Amino acid sequence: MSGSFGGGGADTQAIPSDIQAILPDTQATLSDRKAAIITWLETHDKITTSDISALFGVTNVWARKIAKKMTDDGTIEKVGDNRYTYYVLKAMVE
Repeated sequence: MSGSFGGGGADTQAIPSDIQAILPDTQATLSDRKAAIITWLETHDKITTSDISALFGVTNVWARKIAKKMTDDGTIEKVGDNRYTYYVLKAMVE
């Protein structure tokens, strides 16, 4: 399964119901979002900042901040650079 939604926004049928439960909740905490990203990565190969943006209805800048926090705390691993960047669960890289 691909980790990307494509350019047309999130396909809600591809999103697990536990993630859909907090979408597009603008009051979702970082912990909620991190949990949703982990759930997504358990069933998909990767996630991009565009995917995060589409999942939570946030800007790409905010999506990068979420990904950076998760990278800094060791939850996910950044792979690639610039427009080819995606993220995987840290355990999947090791």
